[in-house]
Amino acid sequence: MYKTYIILREDLSTSQSKLAVQVGHATDLIWLNRKLDHKSFELWFEKETGDRRKILLKVKTFAKLQNIKAALIKQGLKCFDIVDSGYTELEKDTCTGIVVFPTDLELKTLSKLRCL
Repeated sequence: MYKTYIILREDLSTSQSKLAVQVGHATDLIWLNRKLDHKSFELWFEKETGDRRKILLKVKTFAKLQNIKAALIKQGLKCFDIVDSGYTELEKDTCTGIVVFPTDLELKTLSKLRCL
């Protein structure tokens, strides 16, 4: 089953509505980068093989987020920074999390993270 993982920072103490917007930004990044691996994107998008599954996780700090991102990239996964525009609760260009491009791999790197 193809899934995308969205990992957001806990240390920013953002509102629930701001978190929802960050998930929207993450989904936008998947769509914008779909041509990087069109096959995986299509398998994630299809009801039978992915149904656009999104797993939302939280990480305590920016440093931990960067360590996770580096480990995922080392495994050959495509990851994108979720960056806020700074119109409301956060400063411009704040990295609020990362999104992992759709994959069918079970990611042990993420196994200790809790769902948001």
